Amino acid sequence: MGNEKSCMGLKMMEAIYPVPGGKSVFDGDEKLSLLLQKEVQKKALHIDDLASDVEIVDGDMDSEIDRCLQTVWGVYLAMDKKQAGQLNKKIGERFFQDCLELYAMRQNKKYKDVLAKGVDYKKATAASFKRMSANGNTVSQKEFTEFLNLYDIEEVLSEYLLTPPEIDINTNVQFVDITQFSNTQREGPKLVYREYPDD
Repeated sequence: MGNEKSCMGLKMMEAIYPVPGGKSVFDGDEKLSLLLQKEVQKKALHIDDLASDVEIVDGDMDSEIDRCLQTVWGVYLAMDKKQAGQLNKKIGERFFQDCLELYAMRQNKKYKDVLAKGVDYKKATAASFKRMSANGNTVSQKEFTEFLNLYDIEEVLSEYLLTPPEIDINTNVQFVDITQFSNTQREGPKLVYREYPDD
């Protein structure tokens, strides 16, 4: 995992998983910033779309994350010269490698230093990809988006970090519409107040 290959991925990971404390891994690291600029120019990529034009207010965070996911998807998709509309296994695995690299850099470590004891890097990468891909060969935009909306960075990297297995939550839940109930059904028992003499 050389820096040149992962700089763009690092920028993408920071877009999806915001930087704790607001400090980017690119802040104060001129070498990394220059490598990112070179990669962006070489591959004719557009990362300006990652910066929001509007200030995020309460309730807008979901749309902001969706916007970043769309941009990140587009960048990884552009890495595929065949332009098949899905991420192939190699590019999908690159996503997980970039994610691990960012996780390590935030802890001022190399990616090998954050791997859990006994973890085989290649096997963990392949297993991570299989978690995101329904068919094991490609990842659709829907699978990519749902996966990233469902898991935080530690859960995405669970194959590398050997974190406890995630709890699968069914996101297709139907909520009860309380307007269907009449007022009489919503009212509880009538309260009867007693009067006590003043002593």
